Amino acid sequence: MTDPSFSVVIPLYNKRDFVVEAVTSAAMQEPRPIEVIVVDDGSTDDGPSLVEGLGLPGVRLIRQANAGVSAARNAGIDAARGNWIAFLDADDLFKPGHLKALGDLARRFPSAGMLATGYCRLSSDGKRQPVALDMGPALLDDFHGRWSRLTFTFTSAIGVRAAVMRERGVRFPVGERLGEDQDVWLRLAELAPVAYVGSTLVDYRIEVSGSATAVTPKPAELLPCYKRLNERLAAGQVPTALRPGARRLVGSHWLNTAWALHGAGRSAAAWALWRDPAARGNARYWVRTALQWLAGALRPIHTQGR
Repeated sequence: MTDPSFSVVIPLYNKRDFVVEAVTSAAMQEPRPIEVIVVDDGSTDDGPSLVEGLGLPGVRLIRQANAGVSAARNAGIDAARGNWIAFLDADDLFKPGHLKALGDLARRFPSAGMLATGYCRLSSDGKRQPVALDMGPALLDDFHGRWSRLTFTFTSAIGVRAAVMRERGVRFPVGERLGEDQDVWLRLAELAPVAYVGSTLVDYRIEVSGSATAVTPKPAELLPCYKRLNERLAAGQVPTALRPGARRLVGSHWLNTAWALHGAGRSAAAWALWRDPAARGNARYWVRTALQWLAGALRPIHTQGR
């Protein structure tokens, strides 16, 4: 088995206040990554110059015209020399030992195509909220089903086998602002086992200006990544063991989107999603949604009858 070597890919767009700390947290890991690739996606601030001024060994900057975070990550994948690629957003932080934990997972589970840890949500007041599955190093047997209950990892806590990304043509979908990362994790989990440890070794900054996930409400439209998952289910492309969890995940997203539509006053669109067979993949949630909506519809009539 080839010893794991890590390239860290950091997409950068106007994060001058955070990028130096992010790059340093990656470059100073023990063991060191073989490179830290910062892909400047057309920043208009001096973040790229700050990266260049660090003078840290193994850190290199790639510049491209603004094309979005997916295009920046894809450029980093294409340029990476390591047999594993770890992702880090420019406003997040690796804690000491993160790459070591990923490397330990790679050695312990040589069949894995993706490695992941837990993380901490770091608020602007410095408070940390751990998010992780309570489990030691293991292969996840139901990635999709577990994901439907808890986002137990995220982009900056994940490493991927470079060969799987390249040989299977897995890339981040360009032009999508939400769910583009989830699309990759779901597809990789369908191609190879996922190794996971519940250690919280990455800080995920929330409430950062310009971040797509900063206090983002639930979308009132189905995300493309879940539409594609539903299409793969219909085509029989999801491995048999993962299908129940994948159906639950699709059903959860259909119903969450229905709730968002319902809250936005788009009741007809909400009911159309609820009636879609895909929504019944999470049967309990589907029934509970119907009962809650029915109770809400009857409440004014009941009150008037009094």
